[in-house]
Amino acid sequence: MSPARRSNKNKGGGLINTLINKLPIELHVPGYQYCGPGTNLKKRLTRGDKGINLLDSACRDHDIAYERSNSITDRNEADRILEQRAWDRFKAKDSSLKEKAVAWGVTTAMKTKRKIGGGCGYKAAIKAAKNVIKKNIGEKNLLKLSKKCVAVARKTFKTKKTKAPRIITVPKKGGVLPLIPIFAGLSALGALTGGVANVVKMANEFNRKTPSHLGNGVYLAPYKGNSYKIVTPNKTGGATLPNRALYDYELLKFARDIPHFIEVENTAQICLLSLQTNNSIPNIEPGCNTIGFRNMIGQIENVIIPTGSYELDDLESVINKFMPDYVTHFKLKANSNTLKCMISCSHEIDFSVENSVAKLLGFRNVLYTTDVTADYVDDCKITQMQYHSFTPYSNTSFSYNDEIRINIQNMDSYTLPCESFLYIEGNVQKPSDAVGDVRFSNNGLAFLFSEMRYEINGIEIQKLKSPGVSSCLKAYCSYTPNDLNTLDNCAWDTEMDGEDNKNFMTDNVFAGCIPLKHLFGFCEDYKKILLNCNQQLILNRSSTDLDAIRVVGAGATEHVEKNKKITIELTKVAWKMPIIKVTDKEKLKLLKVLDSRKTLSCAFRTWDLCEYPVLPRNTSHSWTIKSSSLLEKPRFILFGLQTDRKKNIEIDAGRFDHCQLKNLKVHLNSEVFPYEDFRADLKKNTTSLLYKAYTDFQKSYYERDYCEPLLSKNVFQTYVPIVVVDLSHQNDNVKSSTIDLRIEFETDTVIPEKTAAYCLILHDQIITYNPFSGDVRKL
Repeated sequence: MSPARRSNKNKGGGLINTLINKLPIELHVPGYQYCGPGTNLKKRLTRGDKGINLLDSACRDHDIAYERSNSITDRNEADRILEQRAWDRFKAKDSSLKEKAVAWGVTTAMKTKRKIGGGCGYKAAIKAAKNVIKKNIGEKNLLKLSKKCVAVARKTFKTKKTKAPRIITVPKKGGVLPLIPIFAGLSALGALTGGVANVVKMANEFNRKTPSHLGNGVYLAPYKGNSYKIVTPNKTGGATLPNRALYDYELLKFARDIPHFIEVENTAQICLLSLQTNNSIPNIEPGCNTIGFRNMIGQIENVIIPTGSYELDDLESVINKFMPDYVTHFKLKANSNTLKCMISCSHEIDFSVENSVAKLLGFRNVLYTTDVTADYVDDCKITQMQYHSFTPYSNTSFSYNDEIRINIQNMDSYTLPCESFLYIEGNVQKPSDAVGDVRFSNNGLAFLFSEMRYEINGIEIQKLKSPGVSSCLKAYCSYTPNDLNTLDNCAWDTEMDGEDNKNFMTDNVFAGCIPLKHLFGFCEDYKKILLNCNQQLILNRSSTDLDAIRVVGAGATEHVEKNKKITIELTKVAWKMPIIKVTDKEKLKLLKVLDSRKTLSCAFRTWDLCEYPVLPRNTSHSWTIKSSSLLEKPRFILFGLQTDRKKNIEIDAGRFDHCQLKNLKVHLNSEVFPYEDFRADLKKNTTSLLYKAYTDFQKSYYERDYCEPLLSKNVFQTYVPIVVVDLSHQNDNVKSSTIDLRIEFETDTVIPEKTAAYCLILHDQIITYNPFSGDVRKL
């Protein structure tokens, strides 16, 4: 062979490389910069992308090698190097589960690509096959035509005596290397572009020791009674199918040879069905037709099921028809995963009775209690739960009106937001001419911020305006005396007296924690982990610290203007988030959730604070709060008044004033809550109905049988005379486009000057998020 011909054979990018280079978009693994086909190398190198990890950097070097050389030999060598580097990352101990999965896919894709062999004459083979198809255009036998095309294609490889590879080896961590069909190897490349979940799923399928088999699909176990017997069908009555793919008409031709075959229409499709019963043979008959129910005093009452052939739904209907009146609930359900029957019943079930139906349903002949599914679990699903600190981008921008943004971008970790908290460190800057002792107001740490927002994947989940007032109103109603020691850590006045947090600071230096469930309804109600998502916490510093602190002691009243120069300097703000690690069994379940691409729903009750800054000096007031959609239907109203407490360093901003409040009504469209008046008289301490509504909040909101109010009646009347209105009992069947909320209240005397009204609305909220795509929506 001449040198010129030898060099020409080494030119060209190959068929596969050519197709990949012509991709109009980048098909990268989510989150990666270079890992995947179609990379715009010039654009990414200009932008300075270096890869997010060692595997991504290896893909970057691979793309650069492809860009520098058009030689098949050089490109095959680049594929081999990338395959080896990806396999090293798969075996590395410091690589995450996601990186291992992607590395597995890259290794498989490179090996597949090299085995196929880009640029090895497939263009000539395809051209020869096309010519065969043109010459045999009238051929009706597709199998015969396919054999001709394959034979002609093989003749084009004159110098190669071996056939094209049909199987490839796939790397596996230890043990024997399994073999996959070549097109399964190609699907690994497709799975790589579709996401990590598909690669993990494929790896699990390949590593499975036994293949998956579909059973007969029977949820009712076969019962061998005396009235019939099981006959083995004659083998000669069947039909032997050829070992090749069949068309519908060919399959029907063989099916007609089967005895008792039922003809179908020409437009029908033949499919394999999961049959549960044979309608010509009864599965309920004497000897297997009785179920017993046990009442509260231990007596057994038997139910005899009529003879017949039943599906599960039919059997459930018949039992419900004949079961005793005291049994209020009985449900038969088929578990499609385990192919077993599940029973849910309000009373105990006795399968030890004579002629029990237990064997048919797959149960033992014993007495089952009301909780038939309860098993003893001795394994720990959570192997580790550690708090990790996440800090803002800048640790110096904690001044007035600054925005503090904290991001959690660790998408590989399982986070538990309901147990996270905000950690704050700082000190009080007291001028030399200031007089008195500086102490934090009740819930003072929350007053350091004017607004807080919680986001998932850039979508706002909840926004809390005036966190200090909002969390005070909610905490007074939600917490119990058992929580007082816990609240002491977030600058809460546990004694509720004039000594306001005297032990919270030492030498004007403080540190505290605010649980996020103290600030956001999402963190209070949604107690599950979040999968594969970014989270952001945005904090806006207040324009002043006068609401967060107060000055007490001798001379404090006379030197108010000097004391207003006292400021708070924040030295550290961190978001402490629990990172959860689970067992391999639970991790596979979570990967299946991710791979299913299902959208998960999160229902919670959000908090919305409405403020009337300065009330007019009247004795009766009407305040139109807002209009909301049907899904944001208000469930509770927490109402409070404050007189000259905003930006007043002499008074605690975490308490409320009664202003001689006499009555309050909430108008929700055409309905009024409560039905009867409160008839309160704060001068005579007549607040029984107000205090009763306050104590009943925990029963209704948390669905408890008891209530443990944080405040005694005396403290409630003196320091926190707030109004709680329960709107949870509404007619949800009546649909309306919007909901108008209006409050009317009356006082015995004229409202004092500088009096503000606050209304905290607790309403329903539903969001959905897809762990696979990252799509988050508010309904």
